[in-house]
Amino acid sequence: METRFPKILNDIVRNPKLLEQSKVELISLRDRLDDLRIELLDLPKNESIYWSSFFENHTGKTYREVPFFFLEMYFYRLIIQIISKNQDFIDPFEIIKREDLEKNSSFFNKIVSEYSNLNLSQCLHLSLEGNQADLSQVKENKGTELVYLINDEAKLINNLTQNGVHIIGDNSGVELFTDLILIRKLAETCNDVTLHLKHLPLLVSDATTDDFEILLDFLDFTGQSDFVSVIRSLLDSKKLKVLSHPFWNAPTFYDQLPFIQSPANLLITKGDANYRRFFHDKEFSPHLTFELSSIDFKQVFALRTLKSDIQTSLSKNLIEDLNEKDPSWMHNSKYAVIQKLK
Repeated sequence: METRFPKILNDIVRNPKLLEQSKVELISLRDRLDDLRIELLDLPKNESIYWSSFFENHTGKTYREVPFFFLEMYFYRLIIQIISKNQDFIDPFEIIKREDLEKNSSFFNKIVSEYSNLNLSQCLHLSLEGNQADLSQVKENKGTELVYLINDEAKLINNLTQNGVHIIGDNSGVELFTDLILIRKLAETCNDVTLHLKHLPLLVSDATTDDFEILLDFLDFTGQSDFVSVIRSLLDSKKLKVLSHPFWNAPTFYDQLPFIQSPANLLITKGDANYRRFFHDKEFSPHLTFELSSIDFKQVFALRTLKSDIQTSLSKNLIEDLNEKDPSWMHNSKYAVIQKLK
């Protein structure tokens, strides 16, 4: 919190679209982080139902007294509230996201040109490698070759269903692009793929439905109109649906996802935060294994690069080896999993 939150707020106030009052209040938030306490947010009903437990348990607490995952959800929603109170809504992270698109344009063009030569396995790994590009995290290791601690890709590919495939997205920009590459490949055999994105901007780079449209417009503008036409045809034919829901932006865990419509055959989650939400963001020995019995999906797979203190189902020998050779293995984005969770 000491460095990450102030940096995020400093980046936001660079936005020339911010009105002066929004800047003043965001700077005030930055300067008072150590003294602030959790206060009720002015949320619409479709959001507030997912926040009631948080406010019952944490209103009045200092920021340091609140579990970090909950605090992150609150912090980003507070930023949205401050801006929306003073002006027409803007994405506070739009400049950072736009810069990320522009610097990766040549990469987008390269991958699209090679798409016909990519198989499903390669698209899975490409989508996972895209998860290294997290604009809210340190990025020194972006682009380095990943070391797989668990690789259940064969189980995923061999049990792929023709319908009821759901993907919970993570980051915008490079990762969302690589997710679209994967979705296009999945759509060659699957008749029904749903991509779930954030309801509002979150964690700097998390993808929203607006980011989805911005990415397609950017690809179209930079010469990839054929690829964009394929994606839009998938949308028009309902083979691809892109949805958002207030649940994703709330301090909630993935015990149940009742708003996801049937059929619910295969769930693929992207990224670190989604993984943490399966396990209530609790730290435990990474050799432990948990059964996600409450999730109403026949199969659940996680694709993530490791950036936090949560991992499951590793052997004790592997854990000892990692701790000895690379003590920061749980945080440095060098390691990844394609992991069957159910």
